[in-house]
Amino acid sequence: MQVSHINQTLSAVAATEAIAAHLQVPTGFPLLSLVRRSYYQDDDREMLVDYLAALYNTELFQYQMDLKLD
Repeated sequence: MQVSHINQTLSAVAATEAIAAHLQVPTGFPLLSLVRRSYYQDDDREMLVDYLAALYNTELFQYQMDLKLD
């Protein structure tokens, strides 16, 4: 199975009380939200094969991309 495409969304969100406790940050602290969906092509249908939803502490996380064009 080969991934045919990936949809990824980055956004800023405020830490809820529960998330803040897990990440040891104050409630309302700015976090980076990453949601990624990976798909593969199965004949005429696209199938979701991977889903990632993550929240990152903005003081400890850096997001970097290296994009190459064909």
